Amino acid sequence: MTEETEPAAPDTGTSNRLRLDAPYMKTFFALLANTLLVSVVNFTVWFAITFYVFLETRSVVATGMIAGLFLIATALTGIWFGGLVDHHRKKTMMQVSALVSLVLYAAALALYLLTPEERFRDPTSIVLWVFVVLLMAG
Repeated sequence: MTEETEPAAPDTGTSNRLRLDAPYMKTFFALLANTLLVSVVNFTVWFAITFYVFLETRSVVATGMIAGLFLIATALTGIWFGGLVDHHRKKTMMQVSALVSLVLYAAALALYLLTPEERFRDPTSIVLWVFVVLLMAG
């Protein structure tokens, strides 16, 4: 005669369930919201640059090159920037990043204001690509 045993009831004190009310979850949700915001802004800026270049040049090849530049720049710099954040104080790196972005956007604005309008309509213009790279780097 075989005797069936019921499985032991899980111990509620040591459950592996995720506790959303735990103190560390507040930090996690703040980081999650920040990452979402940064991702949406990043995508919006990328799309705006691509759309601007298309409107100015009417070149699909130019928009494809922007997509490629963005992809390659993201892939090549992601690990390096991640290493900077890992090895230095987070707050300091975020402040430096904001400052560098501001300087790059200011340089792009200065380039835009100082360059004649017809130079931006030519997809082969080096000024156009320097402008795009400055904006993407910001």
